Amino acid sequence: MAEPMYRQIADDLRAKIETGELPPGVQLPTEIELITALYADPDVQHVLTRHGLPVVPAGGPIWQRFPVPVQLGPDLAQELYESCGIGVHHIELLTGQPADSVRKLLHAAGVVLRPAGGRSPFLRRWRTSQTMVQLAQEV
Repeated sequence: MAEPMYRQIADDLRAKIETGELPPGVQLPTEIELITALYADPDVQHVLTRHGLPVVPAGGPIWQRFPVPVQLGPDLAQELYESCGIGVHHIELLTGQPADSVRKLLHAAGVVLRPAGGRSPFLRRWRTSQTMVQLAQEV
């Protein structure tokens, strides 16, 4: 049986703190901020549009946002993971498919997953853009 989502998230955050990727006390994005950033990312927008995936408003539990998860095939999962650089939990936020199912789908497609606790390319892009916005506001 799959580990509960809260346990997966806690383990992921613990690994990031232990490796020094997340310094103690750092402000994490809310789920709504993360979903908004995912939908605003040009790479993600392009893939979602090409595959005809709906934009589901942020807010509320994922099971309410996706009463029926979006059909996720290996091509779409691989493109979101590799081309857009988003993580399996991000794919879950965009499709409603459980992260464990996404992970298994990617593995079956032969995709080599990034190590747990590593920041995804999408998060690096987003953090960089957030830092640039903050610097611009300070000037």
